[in-house]
Amino acid sequence: MYEKHIFVCENKRDPFAPRPSCGLKNATALRNSMKDLVKTSCPSRKIRVNMSGCLDRCEEGPSVVVYPDAKWFKIENEDQVKQFVQEYLIEGKSAQSLAMEEK
Repeated sequence: MYEKHIFVCENKRDPFAPRPSCGLKNATALRNSMKDLVKTSCPSRKIRVNMSGCLDRCEEGPSVVVYPDAKWFKIENEDQVKQFVQEYLIEGKSAQSLAMEEK
């Protein structure tokens, strides 16, 4: 069983669709970066980073949700990936500047 399971939305809609999509906001590269960083920064912890389909928050994305915590984050670039891993996963802080509002 995993201590934390992180899902990164990689849903791709047509670029002209009425709603945006996380997959068109570099989400795949961000997930890959997060996955690599988690492996090197938290090697003894059971943390899994997976892609997901639409999490229905693409307007706010790229969307990331962590279970079992049920915490949502907007992670837009490599610096934010590093911040998320350091603050949230390693230090156990809230990473409030990356957090999405509770719905």
